[in-house]
Amino acid sequence: MKLLHSSENEAAIYQAANSLGKIAPIGNKKAIGALVKLLHSSDDEFTRRQAADSLIKIDGSNKKAFASETAAF
Repeated sequence: MKLLHSSENEAAIYQAANSLGKIAPIGNKKAIGALVKLLHSSDDEFTRRQAADSLIKIDGSNKKAFASETAAF
């Protein structure tokens, strides 16, 4: 999760967000917090979309994730 906020390599951040959506247990508060922070801090649209997608997988009721996903369309 540290990679999400410590790297300047956007591809690495994107991949970390993607991996987090695959490996973090549903409801994991640390993962949810890291992804929400990434949604607000990333300037990259693809990274934000990946963070939202991963967030939905971990916390399907997260309104910020749904708002981010629907805003992309």
